[in-house]
Amino acid sequence: MEEQNKEAPKKAEKVKKKPGEKNALVTKIQTFYTNIASEFKKIIWPKRDELAKQTFIVIVICAIFGLLIFGMDTAFGAMLKVVAGTI
Repeated sequence: MEEQNKEAPKKAEKVKKKPGEKNALVTKIQTFYTNIASEFKKIIWPKRDELAKQTFIVIVICAIFGLLIFGMDTAFGAMLKVVAGTI
C-alpha cells in the first residue's frame, strides 16, 4: 500500500494589504452603484400628460378584461347549473 500523507493541510497565509489598497468587494460594489447611476441618467422619463394617458389606457383595459371574465364566469356557472339540473 502507498503511504498516505498525514500532514495537516497548510493554512493559507494572510495577505497584508497596503495602506492605500481597497478591498476587492468594496471596489466591485462601488463600481456596481456607479454603473447604476450612469444608466439612470440615460433613461428618458415620460412627461406627466403622457404618463396620465398611458395609465388611463391601462385602467380601461383592465376594467374591460375584468368585465369580460365576470361575464364568462357567470355564463359558465349558469350553463353548469343547467347541465347539472339544479335549476
